[in-house]
Amino acid sequence: MITYKDAIEAARSYAAEIFQKEELRGLRVEEITSSDDKKRWFVTLGWVAPETRTVPATSYANSMSTVVEAPRVYKKFTIDAESGTITAMEMRY
Repeated sequence: MITYKDAIEAARSYAAEIFQKEELRGLRVEEITSSDDKKRWFVTLGWVAPETRTVPATSYANSMSTVVEAPRVYKKFTIDAESGTITAMEMRY
């Protein structure tokens, strides 16, 4: 049986394997729960979306543009509590 710390590390490692490092800027644990039967951990990780967009300048900003970061990305990972294997990754809104 793995601990919640093991589940978090499994989710972080999995994310690092499938996403490029620069995509995981601001990575943090958002939620962690276990299933009612204690057979699965659910770990939600969040990070800043890698895209940025430029917003047109307003009158008080003169002619300069403002760069605004995109919102955070949230992914929910399901981890088998016995083996520590990731069994699913889902979008979380």
